[in-house]
Amino acid sequence: MAIFANKSQHATLLMAIQAAASMAAPTSHKHTIAKRDPSGGRAIKLASYSSIASTTESCTSYCSDYNYFGTEYGEQYFCGNKIASGSSPTTGCSMTCAGDSTQICGGHSKLSLYVNNYYVPPSASATKGWAYQGCHTEACADACSGYLYAGIEYGRECYCGSSLHSGSNASESDCSFLCPGDKRSFYGAGDRLTLYEAVRPTNVSGYGDDVNARLLSSLWSYGDDMTVKRCATVCRQYSYFGLEDGNQCFCGSSFSPTASPVAEIQCARSCPGSTTESCGDTSLISTYASVPLKPPPSSIASVGKFNYKFCSSDAGEARVLARDREGDNDMTVEMCAAFCADYDYFGVEYGVECFCGNVFTGMQQPEDECSYLCPGDGSEFCGAANRINVYEAPVQTITTASA
Repeated sequence: MAIFANKSQHATLLMAIQAAASMAAPTSHKHTIAKRDPSGGRAIKLASYSSIASTTESCTSYCSDYNYFGTEYGEQYFCGNKIASGSSPTTGCSMTCAGDSTQICGGHSKLSLYVNNYYVPPSASATKGWAYQGCHTEACADACSGYLYAGIEYGRECYCGSSLHSGSNASESDCSFLCPGDKRSFYGAGDRLTLYEAVRPTNVSGYGDDVNARLLSSLWSYGDDMTVKRCATVCRQYSYFGLEDGNQCFCGSSFSPTASPVAEIQCARSCPGSTTESCGDTSLISTYASVPLKPPPSSIASVGKFNYKFCSSDAGEARVLARDREGDNDMTVEMCAAFCADYDYFGVEYGVECFCGNVFTGMQQPEDECSYLCPGDGSEFCGAANRINVYEAPVQTITTASA
């Protein structure tokens, strides 16, 4: 990060950098100023690399998808889209690049900083069949097929679910990690989730409906805050749902054979929970088709000789089941039950861990704290961090004949 004595010197370097950059990558970087790294951190920090053949050109190529890049300590590259607070202009970028002694590559805790003139900011990309819902605290449409929500965190982690638990909207700039497979898209960050919601309902038609022969008769719901989305969620296990009379929701997997279509424009009553949506009318139902969602995961009631007990606390220094253990990246409740078949208790924890024992010493915790899905079967729960789903074998009563 050099400081230049006069404008002609700066212009010469700028032209040289731009010419080299145009050969190395479809980007052009402009030298800005020398920056001192903030205390305990980096001025730019989304990607980094170190090479004993470091040059300004190689750093340009490596960081071509980012807004800023910098060279430091002769052989280190850093890339990022914003400059961290606490960074400050400085002098003293005097270390030559390890791969080209005619170039300057920063100094100790000092960064030769460049800006990409052709940078195009990434965005949360649109995904077919899914609608972006914002950056949420806390990836992948194919993996989450059958669920209502999909989220990508830390650039590479994918989460699925049909309901949202605790969490709140966060600043869009917090979701700053680039997708490894698409450097133009943001996919969450540490403790930040880029969230998508399945675009499920497809409007079919309007129908007349008879109270004595309902068009959709499997399930009925009512609400003074009814919306299309709410009805879709209520009917997530059915092929069709419909809204009628403003506040009524009906579900079914087939239509009544006496169904009589009407013009959709006749289903004109506004939904009380969303006045921009139509919720049928009197004896008229707006119908939608949807792909049924997967059933929510659950703790298996029984497996083999074992019955489910409850979600328990656990700790590494004092395990509640301490006789035997197994780990498997394809863990399921059934797999753990088979492994612990000779014991009185077994439990699954942290998604991939299985514990066995004949003595159980744990304390019951709320069921929703055992929230990790089993990697081998996403319909089952396999504990969580320091939480274990425990199963027990019934006590065998031995009866002896009296003399």
